[in-house]
Amino acid sequence: MNTKFRSFVVVSLIGMVISLVSNVYSDTLYCDNSSRRYNEHFFQVINDSPSGNGYHNSETIKVFNDDTGQNFRVFCIDYYMPTTPEFNNPLIGQEYDAMALNSPSMTLYTQIQKDALNSFFSHVYSTIYDINGDIINDADAYFYQLVVWEIIHETSGTWDISSGTSGITNAYTYDDPVNRTSGGNSGGALDTNYYNTTVSTINS
Repeated sequence: MNTKFRSFVVVSLIGMVISLVSNVYSDTLYCDNSSRRYNEHFFQVINDSPSGNGYHNSETIKVFNDDTGQNFRVFCIDYYMPTTPEFNNPLIGQEYDAMALNSPSMTLYTQIQKDALNSFFSHVYSTIYDINGDIINDADAYFYQLVVWEIIHETSGTWDISSGTSGITNAYTYDDPVNRTSGGNSGGALDTNYYNTTVSTINS
């Protein structure tokens, strides 16, 4: 990873890293499970039929690149695709190919989406994460992933986290995320207050 830009990286869990740098490369990344926090907050995503109950973890992941010795923060693009066991294994890891967001061959997103991602990362990232991907603003860190999803998946023409073709309709908080099942268990409960706080913060 380029040291100067290591913080500005978005990771798709379908085998590709999208970065805000201009180079293309392939690296093996390892999930840093020590960065996982308690409690965990899940959000029910609008128009989410593939996963059944529609709840997805908004927590981002801190990863380690053993080729460069660097840690940084990554963000999920496709919320239907989980990480692989290899990615979560500190002895194996998973290789990702990187492509610059502003590359002419990056045709997955419109220019409006690219500009929004660039603007969001440029203005907000450093207020939530440090250069090593560690969290410096705990409350807002949960919201960051939701904004990335909104920019990527919204097709209505208006970015509103609580309406449109993308966004969230509910929040679920797990007191015991290790033993949870997606969508709820005895260790978690619907969290209307957290949902309202999330919507207010992101849309403001």
